Amino acid sequence: MRQQDGGVVSTWLHETVKEGDILQVANPAGDFFLDETSESPVVFLTAGVGLTPVMSMLGELAQTSVKRKIHYVHGADTEALAAFRPEIEDLASRGILAADFFYAKESVPAVSHGVAAHAGRVTTAWVKQNLDRSATYYICGPDSFMRDMVDALRTENLPAKQIRYEFFGSAADPDLVLSAA
Repeated sequence: MRQQDGGVVSTWLHETVKEGDILQVANPAGDFFLDETSESPVVFLTAGVGLTPVMSMLGELAQTSVKRKIHYVHGADTEALAAFRPEIEDLASRGILAADFFYAKESVPAVSHGVAAHAGRVTTAWVKQNLDRSATYYICGPDSFMRDMVDALRTENLPAKQIRYEFFGSAADPDLVLSAA
């Protein structure tokens, strides 16, 4: 594990925990989980390593017989850094989901292997233009990305119950922390 600059947990682990120490931990908890009883569309809106917690949700949806509309949107610096892209391309080619990848530091073809690719970052304008008012949005990524995406959905008056997000890092934005509780 690499120590994250300003990260409370990673700093504590690096500075306090020694080899052989026993840590008491619990299972993940919170409200960032897939509502398997719903039949509403799902939009996974992620950036960077924020895709990590949604991959299990996506895997569950892909394996179940429930037919839900799924849209996977991910931002990465480059195509090479877009983790799980082959898996997403496979799901898109089988008609399980629609997908858009955004690459901040390189230009890419408009469509590749059934996945739309865009140069630049995922923007609030793009999210608003592609808004699905019937979908539940699962958002995870860097704090500034999450703040922008949550704010964009809120300004479009999407109900709070349709905006779900999880901190995957230091959760440094107090407004997001407080409104997630």
